[in-house]
Amino acid sequence: MTSPLHLPEPARRLLSLDVVRGITIAFMIMVNNNGGSGSWRFMNHAEWNGLTATDLVFPTFVFVMGVSVVFAIEARLARGATRGQLVRHTVQRAVILCVLGIVVNSFPFFELDHMRFYGVLQRIAVCYLAVSLFYLWDRRAWPIAAALVVALVGYWYWCAGFQSLGPACQAATYRSWTCARTWCRGSIASCSPITCTATCRTTTCAIRKAC
Repeated sequence: MTSPLHLPEPARRLLSLDVVRGITIAFMIMVNNNGGSGSWRFMNHAEWNGLTATDLVFPTFVFVMGVSVVFAIEARLARGATRGQLVRHTVQRAVILCVLGIVVNSFPFFELDHMRFYGVLQRIAVCYLAVSLFYLWDRRAWPIAAALVVALVGYWYWCAGFQSLGPACQAATYRSWTCARTWCRGSIASCSPITCTATCRTTTCAIRKAC
């Protein structure tokens, strides 16, 4: 029997981080079951340009993940883990998250034409992989700040390029992004893959004509 004097010390947790994580999960459950079209505006995503409280759920998860990465890596390094072990563990977790995301998004049909390879879990996996590897590579402040600036400038450049397409092409592209969500929001019985495919093909033609 293990002596109480030799029990491992329980892991110390950051209470504020746990509170933020809990509030975010609770709000995510609320917005995923918001009651439909008659719900409050802030319980729905912004349709196009704009920002609601619902739009902050995913960024908050990513923020919590980024903060947790620092504590997790430092704790494992303090316990004697090597950087190589941490890299392998990070890659494994990222791959598992991606696979789980594809399964969740594709269930139960698993049709290649309708698979969403870049869903929420997949994006979290990419962010987790990039942040963890970057922190293991260099923990100085200025490379992190430089990477942040490059990411923001690159994202601004991409958005500026999208704006230059013109209103007609923007609207058609937006319809393309939302056609599957709009036409297949109901139950599986009322959602025909053929209907979704035909709708998206129609929207694709509209994009080509507008651009």
